Amino acid sequence: MIVFPIIATVYGAVVLLIGLIFLIPVRYITTRFDRTTTGKVIDLTKNAAKFNKEQGHEPIQVGGKDSPFRFEVQVGGRSRMSHGHGVRVTTSNTYHKVYTYTVNGQTYTRADGIRYSKNLAKKWLDKEVTVHYDSSDPTQASLSEGKGYKLVCWILIPIGILLLGLAAWLWLRL
Repeated sequence: MIVFPIIATVYGAVVLLIGLIFLIPVRYITTRFDRTTTGKVIDLTKNAAKFNKEQGHEPIQVGGKDSPFRFEVQVGGRSRMSHGHGVRVTTSNTYHKVYTYTVNGQTYTRADGIRYSKNLAKKWLDKEVTVHYDSSDPTQASLSEGKGYKLVCWILIPIGILLLGLAAWLWLRL
């Protein structure tokens, strides 16, 4: 039957593509934030983008100044492409951790981009955390090392390769 090789090819290609797409944030996080320091979670907020803007922090820029793929990431509020389109994401029962960290004697306060339930977020209050920051612009920081993205890559890429291998074997048997 020709259906099984087609299904294996399509699913294998889609899974592999999604796994490869997840490499983009892995590469971005591991190359952008080149230093670490210790910080402390001091509060919670419902809108990280608004909080960071009020602190005077610009949204994280992805892509170069002249890149056609440049966009700003404003977590917890609005993410907008450089040509002006926006997506509003609202959640009612999730919170972002607000953390403080010091680089070269200057103290910064930021809200983390990852959302948590209120009870889970409260468990982080007054805890020390590792902050990853950009040495050329310490206002750009994250609590994430990209482990979740890496895990997705490690799972999806081999599954996609296996499915494509199965598809090739099925095509050869026709």
